[in-house]
Amino acid sequence: MMKLILVFALLSAPAFADDDPEFRQKLSQSIEKTEQSVKLLRQQIAQSTNAPFLPDLYVQLGDLQSQKALTLYYIQMERDSKLESGGKAKVEESQAVVLATKEAIEVYQLVLREFPKYPKRSEVSYKLALSLKSIEETAKFLAVAERIQSEFPGTEESMRAGLLMGRHYLDAHEFDDAIKILQPISEGKYNYEKNLA
Repeated sequence: MMKLILVFALLSAPAFADDDPEFRQKLSQSIEKTEQSVKLLRQQIAQSTNAPFLPDLYVQLGDLQSQKALTLYYIQMERDSKLESGGKAKVEESQAVVLATKEAIEVYQLVLREFPKYPKRSEVSYKLALSLKSIEETAKFLAVAERIQSEFPGTEESMRAGLLMGRHYLDAHEFDDAIKILQPISEGKYNYEKNLA
């Protein structure tokens, strides 16, 4: 839910971001707070190696890394919009977004590998698929999304992974594959996903 709010806030912000130095400062502060939270969470993980809630801490760490990547991406997009046409962002800025996303991916993979009985595996798998798709790791994204559908059939995460795959196949003009994936979702029990399919 928090990610959804953050995404909405970021998507609705561009209308006033260019005119508001306070907004840019808040973005920078958001990155600083996220980095501080990551540091504290890593300390807590180190102190809780045998705690039953350890996988939850790791998931929180992955979520913070994803939030950091999203904020860095937004900052990059704002900078890009101010460059003259034909200009490109610095490679280092793009790399920061990818690096933060890859850190999230590593954490999600660790949770799936080290905690095979974790009850929220479907959610973590979906977050992994979403992160892989965001940095265009297409083959890995498709493999994870397919695994979600086979290991967690009928779940909301399975439907969402199917939507992501369907969108991928539509973008690639592979319409038969898209229909094959989206048709069952359009007849499913989750209204939001059904309407999107």
